[in-house]
Formats: sequence, structure tokens, C-alpha cells
Amino acid sequence: MIFDDEGPLNLERELAIFKRVEDKLRAKAPLFRMKIVACGLKILGKGHIQSQIDAYFEALKFTDMCIGFDMVNEEDFTPEIDSFLP
Repeated sequence: MIFDDEGPLNLERELAIFKRVEDKLRAKAPLFRMKIVACGLKILGKGHIQSQIDAYFEALKFTDMCIGFDMVNEEDFTPEIDSFLP
């Protein structure tokens, strides 16, 4: 999540920033490609993970930069990945 003086940017504006950065870098290195792997924090619970998955699928409407989703946090102290399956 990217913030400005007004607070968090909406997803479309955030993705536009990533695209502008990629375009600027590609001007110098034409073979450069930037991809996004979205992450959700397991420690924040199933609601957080679901909101991040929903945002990931929403992002696919705006860009082809998103290529994956990862649930992160120390495995020994957070719910196992299969508890998020439903």
C-alpha cells in the first residue's frame, strides 16, 4: 500500500505508479520487466488474507504485472497455510 498526504492510494493509482517506474527503467534497459507478487500476512488472520486475495484479483483488471500471491510469516508462530484453504 502506497500513501500520499491524503492517505492510502487506491489500487488503480498504486499500480499506475509501478507502471510508470517500469516504463522509466525500460527506457534505459529495454529488456527490463517488473512483476508483482502480492503478499498477505497470515498473522493478521483469514479476513486480511481474503482482502489481499480480493485486491490481487482486482489488480489483474488493471495490469499484467501481478504474477502471484504469497502468504507470509514465520510458520512456527502463525496458522498453517492449509487453515486458509476455505
